[in-house]
Amino acid sequence: MPLWTLSGRAILSQAMQLIAQSWRSIGVNAEARAVSAAALFGQNGPQWNGKDAALLFTWGQGVFPENKINWHSSYIPKDASAAGENDERYSNPEMDRLLEEADRTVDEAKRHAIYNRIQELEFRDVPIIFLFWLVNNTAVTSNVLGYDVTTFNTTPPEEWSTR
Repeated sequence: MPLWTLSGRAILSQAMQLIAQSWRSIGVNAEARAVSAAALFGQNGPQWNGKDAALLFTWGQGVFPENKINWHSSYIPKDASAAGENDERYSNPEMDRLLEEADRTVDEAKRHAIYNRIQELEFRDVPIIFLFWLVNNTAVTSNVLGYDVTTFNTTPPEEWSTR
């Protein structure tokens, strides 16, 4: 099974080598392959030809918790040049409905409940498995309040303030 990552990123190549070694130790015939971004994400790359059992590259989202471009079925790209980042081709009508509802919901408590349900669906459906997580080193001056590093990014900017 090929395990793909980007060439030129030593930390990613090293991580993929360790993952491949670990998988081989449990009987999975895993081979780490580092290629250029053009080869990985291009029209004939493993992400599009069905040979992307495992990809390792940097991934993140914006400052708000909604992640529509990765989980809504309307963002499943038709080919490598199409818009959309739902490369996993995840499709769930309930997820689509909840993401759309979250976009329209102003009430913070209601949005929170919607995002909780979205997380439950992600946990149940497992559209993606994170193989490796880079440590995010963040430095912020002590007079900035409300700036907290979260799993994917930081708290929303409207929660930041200064002393």
